[in-house]
Amino acid sequence: MMKGHWWLVALFYMVGYLPKWMGFCLICLLMIIWHRKIIRNPFLLIMALAFFIIASITSLQIKIPHKDFGLYEGHVKIVSNPELESDQIKFIGETSFSKVSFISKEIGKPVYHGATCRITGHLTVPEPATNSGQFDYQDYLAKQGISYVGYNVQILECEDRSWLSYLFRFRDVLKEQLNLHLSEETQSWVVALLFGDRNQLSDEVIDTFQYWGLSHLLAISGLHVGIILSICYLILNKLLHVTREQSNILLLLMIPIYIVLAGSQPPVMRAGMMAILIILFSLSKKIKMDSSDLISIVLIVLLIMDPYLMYQLSFQFSFAVTFALILSKRLLKNQSWIMLSLRISLISQLVILPLQFYYFYYTNVWSFLINLIYIPYFTLLVIPAVMVIFITVLLIPNITPFLDQLFLTIHNKMTDLLFLIGQPKFSLWVVGRPHLLLIIVYILIFIYFMKSWEEKKSNRTIILAICLVVIWFIPFVQKTLDDSLTITMLDVGQAESIVVELPRNQGTYVIDVGEEVTFSNEIKHNNYKQIIKPFLWSKGISAVNGLIISHFDHDHAGSIKPFIKEFNPSILYTHPFNNSNYVQHVKLESGDMIKKGELIIKIHSPSQANISHEENDRSLVFEFNYEDFNMLFTGDITKSVEKVLISSKTIQDIDVLKVAHHGSKTSTTMEFINAIQAEVSLISVGKRNPFGHPHSSVLEHLKASGMTIYRTDLNGAITLKYADGQSTIIKNHP
Repeated sequence: MMKGHWWLVALFYMVGYLPKWMGFCLICLLMIIWHRKIIRNPFLLIMALAFFIIASITSLQIKIPHKDFGLYEGHVKIVSNPELESDQIKFIGETSFSKVSFISKEIGKPVYHGATCRITGHLTVPEPATNSGQFDYQDYLAKQGISYVGYNVQILECEDRSWLSYLFRFRDVLKEQLNLHLSEETQSWVVALLFGDRNQLSDEVIDTFQYWGLSHLLAISGLHVGIILSICYLILNKLLHVTREQSNILLLLMIPIYIVLAGSQPPVMRAGMMAILIILFSLSKKIKMDSSDLISIVLIVLLIMDPYLMYQLSFQFSFAVTFALILSKRLLKNQSWIMLSLRISLISQLVILPLQFYYFYYTNVWSFLINLIYIPYFTLLVIPAVMVIFITVLLIPNITPFLDQLFLTIHNKMTDLLFLIGQPKFSLWVVGRPHLLLIIVYILIFIYFMKSWEEKKSNRTIILAICLVVIWFIPFVQKTLDDSLTITMLDVGQAESIVVELPRNQGTYVIDVGEEVTFSNEIKHNNYKQIIKPFLWSKGISAVNGLIISHFDHDHAGSIKPFIKEFNPSILYTHPFNNSNYVQHVKLESGDMIKKGELIIKIHSPSQANISHEENDRSLVFEFNYEDFNMLFTGDITKSVEKVLISSKTIQDIDVLKVAHHGSKTSTTMEFINAIQAEVSLISVGKRNPFGHPHSSVLEHLKASGMTIYRTDLNGAITLKYADGQSTIIKNHP
């Protein structure tokens, strides 16, 4: 009755996770498309709608508390494998009201999976993202059912533990053995590919593999599990001469254990459960299941076990690719090795394309070619090699050093090849975060494209293939038709960065790329990597027309080098007292003017006549004029520069003021405020910063003038949109 149709039930189940109105509309559309299947099979209709309703109800469980819980003292059930990180231990605990992510420095306590512990500590709501494109830690935890985080909690006592905790301990023992017998580099690969722990891989390796779309090779996937099970079967059946039936039974016992040892990640669970079902059906010899039914049932079972799995990237990527390849089996039949590899790579890339754009905002257009090289390399050499190395560590440790060195000799050359190629900009296609409706339209076109390809309807297939590419230019067309001037002050803590998007996609200017001052000698670009770059990419911006650096203090120019390298600004604008040699470097001073379409940028300070030895007072002070809208940018100037600007009488009738120096009392005098007559003020300032910014006197001056005040520490990123003579302020947080 349901044979060959479980994929439809699984599809309805997944649609249930979409927003209500969107899910309902899509269900209606799917029922129209497959009405013949559904009319002929009422049981299929009942099952599909039932699972759609279940998913709709389940997805409503994601709730984010409005305020911190405060002090909690009570019992928690540990539901994760506690992880040791340097001087602290992390675990997820289940209380009577919610799941909580706990972090404790009491690493000596007997904390195990399944234990019940009495703890005390303050539970806080996780920090949300305050900028578009930024990783949202609060949302990430909420989609695992976790509502609070407990930092530095005290573990008073623990008792009991689950049987899984012994497997987790066995996993740790195996990793310790690898650490004793292998070089650090080889160990990092063995642990990543066999145990699903890539924390020991270098950031350079992870970043490069992600850039080229090879991240799936660093995580345990169905490919890894299939190879490992095949090797185990060959050892049992061919070397140890265990019968086929006995080998299958032993594999049935081994698979659940390996799923736990490998970290219980969704791709491992998917591949493991599919392998279990295949072995069971092969043992029965009576029941035959279609591969699409198998993967569909596995998906439904996993989501019933843990509804939050649907929100995990690895779950979405893994099942999307597996479904696409299974449903494309006719296209993959009777193909040469090269054509088979090309088709698998192409289908895989096309099916995950909307997910890549939604989560990462870009795709690498040449990644499918790199995959053609590295997938066979990992399949035929790397994974079998790490399996052999692992076995020798346990059974024949004397030959391990030789295999270790041999592995590194070959593998380093392959990874060095990727480093040598680098990360060329021409291979990146940055689209930005697409709307869910656009993703749904893409999926429908993709399904129709695959059907046409399978039916060998060449003309229709070519047209649909073109549509699959053209559809991603819709956001670009929308920006071209948008008449709004958009100015966003990013929330970069105690630093500053502002993005200006001109109307009708005429260009983008970035003002400052600051980093927070730290007491470490290590140069980090956290704001750039975690906020500035993701924000621009989420908007579909991969290059900018101009970078304006107000002055060269770290909190305004800390990431100038990586920004110029990746976003290649056409022109760099700075004050005239910097001697750096940048491409297209234009030094500005009082009286200069920049024109870009209807936008006019007037420079009011500094001037060669008033050279200051203080970098803050060298800040560029400039005015953005667009139609009737005027905004003043003041860098980090002090009162002395404000006096010069007041006496010049060149700044009047300002609409929006970018408050100088994060609201420090060294500037923003009442005289200056009265002179510019602004209506709105924006302050870039960090939460709980050690400088006490913004100063109470500055806030009093701004309030006394009647200005509306917006602050990044309270409001998150602040976006101002101006169109048709009207301006609107959009806050990331109320």
